[in-house]
Amino acid sequence: MSTTPTSERPRRLSMPKLTRRLTNVVIHVDEPNAEPVTPTSVPSLTGSKHIKLPASALNEWKSHLEPKKNDTESIKKDIVQQALETVCRNPYNLDNLAVYQATAHTVRNRLLQDWNLTQEAIHDQNPKRCYYLSMEFLIGRALDNALYCLQAKDNYKQSVKDLGFNLEDLLEQERDAALGNGGLGRLAACYMDAAATLDYPTWGYGLRYQYGIFKQIINSEGYQTEMPDYWLNSNGNPWEFPRTDIKYEVQFYGYVATKVNEKGESRMSWEGGDRVQAMAYDVPIPGFGTKGCGNIRLWSSKPLKTFDFASFNDGDYERSVADQTKAENLTSVLYPNDNHNVGKELRLKQEYFFVSASLQDIIHRFKHTNSAWKEFPDKVAVQLNDTHPTLAIPELQRILVDIEGLEWDDAWDIVTRVFAFTNHTVLPEALECWSVPMMEKILPRHMQIVYDINLFFLQKFEKVFQNDRGILNRVSIIEESNPQQVRMAYLAVVGSHTVNGVAALHSELIKTELFSEFIKYYGPEKFINITNGITPRRWLYQANPMLRNLITETLGSEKWVTHLDELKGLKKYAEDIAFQKKWMNVKLQNKIRLADWIKRNLDITVDPQALFDIQVKRIHEYKRQFMNILSVIYRYKNIQLLSEEERKDLVPRVVIFGGKSAPGYYIAKMVIKLITTVAQVVNNDETINDLLKVVYIPDYNVSLAEIIVPASDLSQHISTAGTEASGTSNMKFVLNGGLILGTVDGANIEIRDEIGAENIFMFGTLSDQVADIRHRQKYHGVPIDPNLQVVLHAIQSGEFGGFETASVFGPLINTLTYGGDYYLISADFEQYLDAHDRVDALFKDTTTWAQKSILCTAGMGFFSADRATREYADKIWNLKPITLNKKKKKKKPVKDDKDDQKRIQEDYSQWKKTAPVLYDMVITHNLTWPTLTCQWLPDRKKENGFVKQELLLGTHTNDEETNYAQFLDIDIPEKGLDTEEKKTQMYITQKICHEGEVNKARYQPHQPNIFATKTRDGDVLVFDRNLTSDKNSCEPKLRLKGHTMEGYGLAWNPHKSKQHHLLSAGFDNTVCHWDTSMTPNIDRELQPYQRYQGHTGCVEVNNKKEKKKKDLIPIGHFHIGSDDMKLLIWDSRDPVKPVKSVQAHEGEVNTVAFHPNKEWMLATGSSDKVTKKKKKKKKKKKGTVGLFDIRKIDKKLHSMELHEGEVTQVSWSPHDDPILASAGTDRRIVIWDLRHIGQEQTPEDAEDGPPEIMFVHSGHTSRISDFSWNPTDKWVLASAAEDNVVQVWQMNSLYCSEDCLRSDALNHHPLLGYDYAELKDFPRSTPSPTLTASSSSTVSLSPSLSSIASFKEVPVFQLNPSSDSVYQHFYQQKEKKLNPASILLSSWTKNIL
Repeated sequence: MSTTPTSERPRRLSMPKLTRRLTNVVIHVDEPNAEPVTPTSVPSLTGSKHIKLPASALNEWKSHLEPKKNDTESIKKDIVQQALETVCRNPYNLDNLAVYQATAHTVRNRLLQDWNLTQEAIHDQNPKRCYYLSMEFLIGRALDNALYCLQAKDNYKQSVKDLGFNLEDLLEQERDAALGNGGLGRLAACYMDAAATLDYPTWGYGLRYQYGIFKQIINSEGYQTEMPDYWLNSNGNPWEFPRTDIKYEVQFYGYVATKVNEKGESRMSWEGGDRVQAMAYDVPIPGFGTKGCGNIRLWSSKPLKTFDFASFNDGDYERSVADQTKAENLTSVLYPNDNHNVGKELRLKQEYFFVSASLQDIIHRFKHTNSAWKEFPDKVAVQLNDTHPTLAIPELQRILVDIEGLEWDDAWDIVTRVFAFTNHTVLPEALECWSVPMMEKILPRHMQIVYDINLFFLQKFEKVFQNDRGILNRVSIIEESNPQQVRMAYLAVVGSHTVNGVAALHSELIKTELFSEFIKYYGPEKFINITNGITPRRWLYQANPMLRNLITETLGSEKWVTHLDELKGLKKYAEDIAFQKKWMNVKLQNKIRLADWIKRNLDITVDPQALFDIQVKRIHEYKRQFMNILSVIYRYKNIQLLSEEERKDLVPRVVIFGGKSAPGYYIAKMVIKLITTVAQVVNNDETINDLLKVVYIPDYNVSLAEIIVPASDLSQHISTAGTEASGTSNMKFVLNGGLILGTVDGANIEIRDEIGAENIFMFGTLSDQVADIRHRQKYHGVPIDPNLQVVLHAIQSGEFGGFETASVFGPLINTLTYGGDYYLISADFEQYLDAHDRVDALFKDTTTWAQKSILCTAGMGFFSADRATREYADKIWNLKPITLNKKKKKKKPVKDDKDDQKRIQEDYSQWKKTAPVLYDMVITHNLTWPTLTCQWLPDRKKENGFVKQELLLGTHTNDEETNYAQFLDIDIPEKGLDTEEKKTQMYITQKICHEGEVNKARYQPHQPNIFATKTRDGDVLVFDRNLTSDKNSCEPKLRLKGHTMEGYGLAWNPHKSKQHHLLSAGFDNTVCHWDTSMTPNIDRELQPYQRYQGHTGCVEVNNKKEKKKKDLIPIGHFHIGSDDMKLLIWDSRDPVKPVKSVQAHEGEVNTVAFHPNKEWMLATGSSDKVTKKKKKKKKKKKGTVGLFDIRKIDKKLHSMELHEGEVTQVSWSPHDDPILASAGTDRRIVIWDLRHIGQEQTPEDAEDGPPEIMFVHSGHTSRISDFSWNPTDKWVLASAAEDNVVQVWQMNSLYCSEDCLRSDALNHHPLLGYDYAELKDFPRSTPSPTLTASSSSTVSLSPSLSSIASFKEVPVFQLNPSSDSVYQHFYQQKEKKLNPASILLSSWTKNIL
């Protein structure tokens, strides 16, 4: 290898001068026979140190694995063993810490069993995995949480007691893992808990901070000081596993060279610089109620060379360990102070170190799957938790291009389908920016890549906005300041496929303010909302055991722990006086616990009977702890002015603060100083008789929160409107029965909506008013509220700490005056005091307060981390849970895929031969992408010698291409299928852009231009094809909300009086009912006015017409079928419970269809298992079509069996009442004639199937997605399959002639209960004006359609009769000859496409 500088190399104008200089180095390399890398290339795995054991050795290992037992004797034995062998203590030198260590190791070992089980399941199932990148994980103490998850706490408590110790004392020995600071880290920990509980294959990645952020000390003068948090003490951390076998090198500084091989091919290479090593530490995260166990992998920085012996021998002792010190500094402290350049550099290096190690690990794991690079987004989802991990985007691009050898565009396509970005703030100062000079110095190659990403993005952007150069500056990743800055939030938006906010208001502000220019380019679909959630396991079940027991006793089970919406069952007890007393006694006991802690640790006496008013969170100006303490001063001044008699009417109040300020945040530190100063004065004023106490709890962390949160009567969440993204502490307090005093900001809004506005104290300026007020204050001065002026005067006059201290608070007060009061304390102060007055008045009414407290907890079901995690999995990650705890079944011999394809093609070839005899018409059309939906439109017209009619279709692309709802025009010559003058034509006439694949599309019967579609995220979209533009963006007329998961059930009401009513069913076990004529919200969204829930499996729905006969079932009914094998009949006037329920089949009920005229007649399709007599009770899954009379639904009228596999759709003919069609996974559509039920058969005929079989269509080579009867042409059907093919076909008229259909012997069927011969004249049903949900169309939810992996294209074929021979047909995949006497071969004259 040679290195030569060159000055003649073309320079890239997109790069800054420094970057251009760094690339003027060329390295010549020898790469013999290097294969080009493409997306289809499968990367090889190199460098693995793990030894693959032979089967015999592997079996030996497994044979010696013994599961841990949780009985008390086994636990005691394990604790003693760990004390002796791991902690090295004997019974004569034990203490609480040693026994805690021993106990923790025994619990950890039990978690390891679940951890290994989970990893083995992931390895076997090879699912898509999610990696959650977060700089913070505030997981709290692990022992108590693990004992609850293992359901072993009682046995451990007894075991420890038998050994002479108290479990509660041991729990206090554990130090909180100092891996975060505030809500960001606690949220990440909640999501890891939820993912483990829900069995999602999700790992967290973070950093192992040796000293955390810092240990907060309040010194004698009341200031915050910072000390190292020695949470990783000399005794070690029993909850982590050092992975010395997992290490990756991370590079900094250096230069960028161009590597050129002998062929002249070049690529960039990052050379030189410093390198450190990232070593992994794994922390298991147990799931609740499952054997699943998640994982957080933390990186610790290690030097490549720990000790420089030469420097040591030379006497330079500091230099001998310099590399070790420099490396370990990277992961010493969370968020090093960045008030100086050294701190900024360290923080940038820290973030890159984190993402580089994580991505190397992710790619290494991906290579184990032996998948091609193009499958990387199908196996990997990476969630960026705020902007800190954004460097992962250019880092992955660098790895794919520079190291793995992919082309830029191929690599960028992978990158943008892997990452998703969660934004947590709209505050400008919180949106990270890094200076370009610093990036060039520390990460020179990444700066190049960021420039290229920005250049290519702006080039595309400019094509859309050609005449607006200003907008390019506003969306540029590079901010043109001095020096230039890299805007990390913009980089995250450009490099991610989805951006989400964390509360409804926050997500709206993202669209309208923060990323409004990006919306113009990407459209609103890229920006979604997923409201934050908290884990009820930690924040109620573990933190509040007395309330946990009361709730469990009241609701009758612990189901609420994993299904938090079960808490709504508490609402009916809210006015129960006896229950209120129990509830408030729990609150009192929790307040006594907190009061004891305060006395024991802070030597402050507080009265548990007082109102506990709490604000604990990170100290920041926008969170307005400053306004809180100003109101405390106001209250204190008021108390001083009252007489003894007047004071008797006051509510005693204990105001509790807690939280840390960033080390370099001067104003926040001054707020802490003011709080502690006021506390010193108020708490020592004996004249106010304990009517007011102020407490500042130092070093606030998760364990303290578990004591504080259950004790709150009132919690304050009073951020300036529009500044708090969501907040999660508000959710924790309300979940524990605390009331909120808050602004209209963040998740406060959604909490209000869920628990009721009457159960929350809200005040303050609204977010859309903030900008105007700031403008007025900036240019016209701040009008200080008179009450606030009194408070400020008290501070400035030295009432709190004397005149010397008063001067200290000058800069703090100046933020309200000279600083323009940016956070609107003065503007909100009067409303804030009024809200406090309302709190005082209500607290005196103990009965009403208790009622509201109960209703607060009862309304918090929505705010579970489980719900939020499911939304991430469904809407962003496309993740499915893994399967655990199931015994492995012996694998049956499976035929080779090639054999299956060969058999299918042979069947298809045989079908082509028989088609001229079997059909009057077959028209086949190849689509670019498959469609999951197919429906004839009713309008038929003649034009230019053609008969024209349309099909409503959708697309199911690979997600790289845009999806559409589309209309396929079929033009058939009037004189016959094909003539010399005219040929049959099929072509797309209209394409309407759609969000993701179209799961189902159905038009409104009375307005066919209006149609609805089902999306994969659960929303239902309503379009007007006459008003829809050709823009490449999805612009529905309405967006119907209500589902949390996708589905396939969709049905319009056929009656004109209810034509706007629509039903939809989804895999969330819910049927939603909308009236689309209702007025939507500003975003054109409409919520359902009724929901129906009664299934435990995914559901499908079908509406029915009804008759006015009194003996029929009451009006307004519809039917649901689902995976739980049940049929439910609902009365739309009563959505609470179904009026009929029956176990319909042995297998899943995939599809249902009501008879269009006989409203009590119902057909179902299932996947029953049928015993085959010839094979000695061997069962095989076989499709069944069932007939039911809903008046006697407990007994099935009749079953029809022919499909080999599941029946996925059934549909009645709109023209002939006895005719029914069914489709199955066996690629066939069967036409049934119910007139022939019960007809006698010869043994030979019986081999072909039951007598009611009329016709079998076998023209598809893949599973059928949907089919539709033509509403105007009696025997014409259209069918669509996964092979991208749509077929329009009509069976031979021989099968459907009147002579063939009519049979005097079959006119009357006692089994079915009516005369088919009379059906032709049977009166049609009359719509009822009170009918709320009905349809004559089938709407089915087919589980077999929920995931489609691949599609096989089949060319268009033409069939023409070549001979008058006997053709063959297939039933049940058996070759059978047709009866020649039943075919008029001599009349064959038609050409068939």
